[in-house]
Amino acid sequence: MSIVFQGNMPLKGSAEYQLFFENLAEIRLVFPDSPILLGTWNDCEVPRELEISHVEFLKDPGQLPSFKKNTPYIDNNVNRQIICSSQILEKVLTRYTLKLRLDCELQYTGFLEYYSKYGKTTDGHERIVVPSFFTIDPRMYEQMPFHISDWVAFGLTKKIQQMWKASFMSKDDATYYDQNYYAAHSTYFDKLYRSRFAIEQYIAVQYASKLGYVTPVYHNDISGEILINHDKFIAREFLILDLSQFGIICRKYIKASKSSFQYLNCLKFLDWYLLNVVNDPGFKVDITTYQAALRRKQIKKIASSVMFVTNPLMPLIKKPFIKPVVSAILRAFLISEQFKNNYL
Repeated sequence: MSIVFQGNMPLKGSAEYQLFFENLAEIRLVFPDSPILLGTWNDCEVPRELEISHVEFLKDPGQLPSFKKNTPYIDNNVNRQIICSSQILEKVLTRYTLKLRLDCELQYTGFLEYYSKYGKTTDGHERIVVPSFFTIDPRMYEQMPFHISDWVAFGLTKKIQQMWKASFMSKDDATYYDQNYYAAHSTYFDKLYRSRFAIEQYIAVQYASKLGYVTPVYHNDISGEILINHDKFIAREFLILDLSQFGIICRKYIKASKSSFQYLNCLKFLDWYLLNVVNDPGFKVDITTYQAALRRKQIKKIASSVMFVTNPLMPLIKKPFIKPVVSAILRAFLISEQFKNNYL
């Protein structure tokens, strides 16, 4: 397989550069024969000491307006991701690819163990392995179907290439909710978005559409047909692993990966497992894992119900002096439920 990195190369001597240098060294120890490729920008310098097999220098298409309202510091880099990822992936010649954001670190190869067990559907269809953060559960706080994490992906090269062959997002789509109303069912979290789709969602929606799935028209389009297709898409096309199962970390999002909110907001391995039990009649069920998945579903159902009841209070709950208290209560609830049900 090939190892593919995509992103802005940090300056030599910076802390970010040192982390990338060390990450490459660790990867070479584990995959000494795998070519390492990098897609980055024309104005970046890639030191020879990195010993990267191939570097693709690209013209930066620039960023779009912030994809969330009232948050100008949150850049919409979707077109950067598309051009950088698609162009470097075209240079891959191996059957399999491990594609990572440049700021993601591979700590161990748990994803290979899980791929050997769950990488194919019962009819032999190969999946792409992705992490749980930020693969969003559209039935929770952020109602965004087809929102697949872009941190890292492993699978057949041709599938990952197809996933990243996406058209650019237009400025009209990037500022969609400047001109359009939110759907009537929109929650506090849904109304934070300015763009028609979230960045990760924009990529996955195009990929799913190519494969024949019915996809949403806007970011929180959660009609019955959309959710059914979302569930089938997740179960058949992907294998979702928790970060500890995958063996990956992204230091930029360490705080988010420990968040009780995101613990419930994202689809984790147990959620993926349950979707396969429901959508694949031939799926071999391990009763212990299945029971743990059912218990997690119950916890999420309670949390979701509480969120929708308290939705009108969210602007107050998100205040800096109240948010930590609410987070502590949610964390205590999760710990008590985990202890009661004896699973993590």
